[in-house]
Amino acid sequence: MFSDTENGDLAIEAGDIRVGISPRRGGAITRLVIDGAELLAQGDGYGCFPMAPWCGRIDNGQLSVGSVTHHFPLNAGPHAIHGTVRDGEWDVVDASATHVTLRQALAPPWPFAGRVTQRFRLTEDFLDLSMEVTAESDPFPAQVGWHPWFTRHLRRDTEPVRIDFAPDWQELRGPDYLP
Repeated sequence: MFSDTENGDLAIEAGDIRVGISPRRGGAITRLVIDGAELLAQGDGYGCFPMAPWCGRIDNGQLSVGSVTHHFPLNAGPHAIHGTVRDGEWDVVDASATHVTLRQALAPPWPFAGRVTQRFRLTEDFLDLSMEVTAESDPFPAQVGWHPWFTRHLRRDTEPVRIDFAPDWQELRGPDYLP
């Protein structure tokens, strides 16, 4: 495992793959290098950040659970977007040359007690990511996901990357960006 003591980033490596992970920058994947090519866009707010305890947008930052309506800061126009864990530091639970486990306690403005755990495991053939939300007592609604920012050019002298994606269906969104 590589550890950059200046900024606290970690790296796992297997074969020609290297993954940078930043517990201090919201538990984000900061680098994904395969055969010398960086696949993630670089810079503040880029890379691949975790989204939890929700993904996407919460309409007007209001979430009703039972008879209680919870209010969240509006950080994407009139909505709350992509959860809270990307804004905080993560604890390193376990780390080696090929795997890292990070954990973060859920905190305000999220009103429910719990924690989020991310696991990164790298082999020469794949990167396995997992994330889970665990409630400390009462159950609550939650979602998890990652928000990658892929680079358009694998190398300076190449054509832009083209991705083929053929889903069976896609949820349509309205002018307010909500489904």
